[in-house]
Parts: sequence; C-alpha cells; structure tokens
Amino acid sequence: MVQIGTIRSVGHAENYNYEFDDRQEIVKTVKGAVVVDPWGGSKVADGDVVSFAATFSTANANTIRGWWASRTKQTVVLDDGATIVNARIVVRGIEPVVLFWKKYVKLRLEIWRV
Repeated sequence: MVQIGTIRSVGHAENYNYEFDDRQEIVKTVKGAVVVDPWGGSKVADGDVVSFAATFSTANANTIRGWWASRTKQTVVLDDGATIVNARIVVRGIEPVVLFWKKYVKLRLEIWRV
C-alpha cells in the first residue's frame, strides 16, 4: 500500500521504476579535451524519481490530481516503507478499474524528490 499525504492506495502499487539522478559536471580544458568530474560523488538523491501505478478511490484520486495541479508537496510512503518527504506528485495517466469504474481508478504516478 502506498500512502500519499493522508491518502492510502487500495492494495499494493505495481510497475515500480526508480530513476536515480546521476548528475556530473563536465569541465573542459583549454586544449579541447573533456574531463568528467563527479565532484566527490555522482549520486544526487534530490533528483530521484519513483514511478508506479496504484489504485485509489475516485474521491482520493481527485484529491491527488488537485495536489498535482497546485504543485502541493506531500510526504509519500512506498510499499517497502521508504518515506519521501516534501515530494512532488506528477499524475502521468488515469485508467478506470473496469469492474468498479465509478468508485476506483488507477493512477500512473511519478514521485519526485525535491
């Protein structure tokens, strides 16, 4: 189960995808050679993106869509217990749940660490 703010998904999320921010600084020398320098570490946690699909009640999905539209940051707790504080929620897609299309929808979400 995923929790976004005070809203919980119905069951577990699926299709998790983690995209880690691997920024590096490119420094050019005078003679035209290129040197890649990670400045002591190439991992920048604040740029990570977690994407997944989860089912929510229609009312809760509308609340999440409102947070997306207003760019309201929320705390997100993933299925594995990992907590992302001050996360930006991006709604990438909405799909009705066929048997319960008026009560539940599946959201494809991205959670950005900012």
